[in-house]
Amino acid sequence: MADDTSMETWTPTTTIEPGSSVALALDFLYTHDEYGFTASDLSQQVSIPEDRVTDVLDHLFDSDLIEKTADDYYYALDDVYVAEFAGSLHDDRELPIDADLAEYPDH
Repeated sequence: MADDTSMETWTPTTTIEPGSSVALALDFLYTHDEYGFTASDLSQQVSIPEDRVTDVLDHLFDSDLIEKTADDYYYALDDVYVAEFAGSLHDDRELPIDADLAEYPDH
C-alpha cells in the first residue's frame, strides 16, 4: 500500500510557536541530526533553562517529533516531514553553538 502522505497533508501532533523553547530545541536537533544530546547538552547549546529543558524534550518525544536512547540522548528522527517542519520554525536567529559538536555521540 502506497503512502499518500506529503508535506501538504502531514500535520504535527502538537502546536509549536516559532521562536519558543520547544521550537529552538526541535530546530537544533534537526540542524544537528547526526548527533544525540542530553538535556543538559541541549540546555547549554540552545540556552533553554536547565529546569525547563527536560519538559521541552519530553514534550517533543511524546509528540513523536524526536527520539530518545535508553541513556537519555535525544535526537532527530529520520523523517523528512518532521525535518521540514522543524526548519519552518526557525525564527532567523543563529542557533548558538558553544561547544565542539565532535564531543557528542552519533545516535
